[in-house]
Amino acid sequence: MEEQLITLKTAQLAKEKGFDFLYLYYDDNNITTLTNNSLISQSLLQRWLRKVHNIHIKIDDFIDDEEGIEWDYEVDYIGTDVELDGAYVPLISFDMTDDPMRKFLNYESALESALYESLELLNNE
Repeated sequence: MEEQLITLKTAQLAKEKGFDFLYLYYDDNNITTLTNNSLISQSLLQRWLRKVHNIHIKIDDFIDDEEGIEWDYEVDYIGTDVELDGAYVPLISFDMTDDPMRKFLNYESALESALYESLELLNNE
């Protein structure tokens, strides 16, 4: 099992929003510095959003009778619960009813979309 890397589109937006992770690669007593944000894993970007910008991403699964398991997500700031008529309302919420043509058939594609939308929330730094 390998870490899922973010797409180039997400990497470019992440860099615009202030994410600039420095890689150090050690091989045969040589240290090489890489700064290519396209090598960033989804989990690392998700952690950065959580720790630096207080943004939490929640991925959920549900069963579709025709497609099987599908995935949706919610994005919110940690510690801010907004209620409307007594019900919790996340900052961003996506499920299949929002856009029936846009389906996430795996966890990673739902997370990628949530990461991108979370980055769009940030002001340029």
